[in-house]
Amino acid sequence: MADTTHGSGGLSPAGETILRHYRSQVTVRRFYTVIVVVGVIVALGAAMAYANSANSGKFFERLPFMFDFIKNFVPRDPFEIFRAMFGLESPYFDGSAKYDYTSSNIYLTDTFYIPNFIYQLIVTVNIAIVSTILGGGLCLLPVLLRCHEPRWRGTGALDRAPHHGSDARFPRNRYRGPSYGRSLDRADSGHCGGVAAYDRGARKAVLRGRGECRHEAR
Repeated sequence: MADTTHGSGGLSPAGETILRHYRSQVTVRRFYTVIVVVGVIVALGAAMAYANSANSGKFFERLPFMFDFIKNFVPRDPFEIFRAMFGLESPYFDGSAKYDYTSSNIYLTDTFYIPNFIYQLIVTVNIAIVSTILGGGLCLLPVLLRCHEPRWRGTGALDRAPHHGSDARFPRNRYRGPSYGRSLDRADSGHCGGVAAYDRGARKAVLRGRGECRHEAR
């Protein structure tokens, strides 16, 4: 019989043993976690040191300049943003493509043009609309094709017309519950106005209802 005597901590000796084992497993798991983290840090540092020594551009020396490219996106004045958006000439144009906002405009006439930013925006929106229409159409096509497939009429997937011998007079079978020992289907009989019980093993139908009918399969 198990010892149910509780110790000073409110646990039985078996419970104290389980708690001691659990704490031991937690300690071991934490120890392994520390080892894995330290190993990853050492491997990362070794890889960075190798990259620093193998590349002429160095690695650690370039860390302070990692985000120096951001200054290239800062305009000289706030109006440069609107000049670039609407294809206006920049006062800082020096012949380079950095301040050339007019050469990419789409001219419809000699004086009327569509800014390149607006044109690219229209292209992007058109691509999104066409992609949505094509994707929706391809997804809807299987659904439309599925709607034309024949479906079983009745109460469930077990509803199906019998195909053997004289049982073909009954339009369908309805499963009304499990039968022990033999597979038994039941169907509403339009012949005798009762209930037909089909025994597939013996292939016979016994009709019970308003009229007594007995039909033996050939």
